Amino acid sequence: MQEVIERPLWTPDWIPDDLEDFIDPLDCPRLAPEPVAPPRLLFRRLMQVADFIESEDANANVRRFLSDWDRSSAAASACFCDYWILNIRDIRIPRATTG
Repeated sequence: MQEVIERPLWTPDWIPDDLEDFIDPLDCPRLAPEPVAPPRLLFRRLMQVADFIESEDANANVRRFLSDWDRSSAAASACFCDYWILNIRDIRIPRATTG
């Protein structure tokens, strides 16, 4: 995902009629999209949720969360991925040292 500039905020030859037209104009001068900054959201890996759940990487908390979603009223009206992105990380817990 990358934020771009697609229109000037205002130009001398185009004046918005009201605040709504200023914020979200229907008809205004357009620019070629120009990146504002580097992309902010980079997918490191994509995987099928079903494959993840079947793997040993999915812990009990994740399985319960998805199970609760499946039983909820939200699941009847929308797909899980319409609302959620799972951020899967390899978490290493440091071992306690003695000595």
